[in-house]
Amino acid sequence: MAPPHRLRNADPTRQSGRARLWLAGAGLCVAIALGIAAPWWLVEADASGTGQQVAQWVHGLHQKLRSSGARVNATVEQTASRQRVLAEDDAISAAVSDALAATQNDDLRMLQVQTGNAMVTLEGTLPSPDLRDRAIAITEGVSGVHGVFSLIQIR
Repeated sequence: MAPPHRLRNADPTRQSGRARLWLAGAGLCVAIALGIAAPWWLVEADASGTGQQVAQWVHGLHQKLRSSGARVNATVEQTASRQRVLAEDDAISAAVSDALAATQNDDLRMLQVQTGNAMVTLEGTLPSPDLRDRAIAITEGVSGVHGVFSLIQIR
């Protein structure tokens, strides 16, 4: 096969199918660099149909890249959404822990706080049901809390 600089200067009517395929491949590289915008003017149909085959292959590649790009975008958005929920849950847990610590009651400070989908779980041991009710009320008063599960045991 002739070097690329000779193919560019060659008479297009005398190019073999191999040369046309090389030009189509070069067109594919240009198309990819341009976002697969316009390789079609580089691909000509010849008697063997090589140009048509390359054009179909490039079109199929374009469709696959477009659909995989859409899938990647959807996956990235789902991951970002999950990360936002986790960050919100962490912020709620910290706010509940701070609110319980602000009571200056050592028993309330010792409660474990876990949050999932804005639902807070309190776990630990308290000396009285009244203190348990107070911990639940404090937790329900924190912004962003949608509900409270109490796994608090009374001594």
